[in-house]
Order: sequence, then structure tokens, then C-alpha cells
Amino acid sequence: TANIDDFQYLGWPTVDNGFDEVGNDLPSGTYNMYLKQFGDNKNYVTSSFGMAQEVYVPYAPKIKMIYENNSFELTWNKITIPAKYGITNPTYKIIVEGKTEDEQGQEITSRKILGTTQELKFNLTDCIQNGELTSEFTRIYVFVAGDNSKVINGKLSNSIEMKVLDETKAYVSNGEMYWNSQESATEYE
Repeated sequence: TANIDDFQYLGWPTVDNGFDEVGNDLPSGTYNMYLKQFGDNKNYVTSSFGMAQEVYVPYAPKIKMIYENNSFELTWNKITIPAKYGITNPTYKIIVEGKTEDEQGQEITSRKILGTTQELKFNLTDCIQNGELTSEFTRIYVFVAGDNSKVINGKLSNSIEMKVLDETKAYVSNGEMYWNSQESATEYE
């Protein structure tokens, strides 16, 4: 039998690319993927389906946010990938999502990868302090990263709603300090 690693990637589709196109709405588990190429029905004839290529969709982690030692951390459960795929310590990607409006007032959803780790936790406070995590992002997810071979990107975890407060702007006038308070703030330091 042929191994997916034996094929040379010359363009669309790669395993991840193919699932990005069709959407990864599959339940977690093992699947056989069959591909065929479509001709233009004039000069090129549509091929038959090729050999099955096995792919694995990892399960979604369950995430929670904890606050201890003056730090916000995102934590999750370990996802086990079957041994035959050779991944004993999967890589997790942390995604943040936010909604903004364009110039015409249309809502736009934006996502970005906040970080990658093989640990079962991720420090959000560091990301806030270095400006990577700002008030425009209000949801956070985690997923198992695929290996670009037989394991594709996993299912998204549950989401956690959050709001990073805007930075406070302080000023001094007549020897007294003032700042722009925010409704959601519970105290100031």
C-alpha cells in the first residue's frame, strides 16, 4: 500500500488544505479520504477516485480559564492520538476571535493564532502585557495541530468568552491623579 508521505505535493489539495476547503465538520476519528480530479469535459477527462488515504481528526480539548498568582492561565485536558500515528505529545494552538466593523458598518469576525504549545496550559497574562491579546478579542479556543501528514487539525474546543479591559490612561492635575474609569473594572492598582 502507498503511504501518504510517499506522495509529492504539487498543489491543491493537501490533506489540511482539502479539509479546510470542505470544512472540518466531521466528528473526531479516523477516515479514509478519496480524491478525484475533474476535467473540463472537452480536453480533459475526469479521473476515477484514487486510493484511499487515511486521515485522523483529533478530539477537541475542554478548556477553562483560571486565575492564580496574579496570572490568567488557560488550561485543558490532554488529547490522546492513537499510537499508530506516532504523536505522543500533540501540539496545541490557541486561537482568539473578535468582532469588529468595517468602514460600511458590516460586522467582521477575525481570528488569529495567539500561541502554540505542547503543554496543557497557556499564560494569557503574558500575552496581555506584551500587547498580543487586546480588547478587540472576546473569545478563545484551543485545538490540536495536525502534522501535515495523516493527522489533520483537530476540532475546536469549547469557547471561553472574555474581555480584556482597555488600558487605563492616567493624568495628574493640580497634584491629584485622575484616570478614565471603565464600567467593568472592579479595582485599580
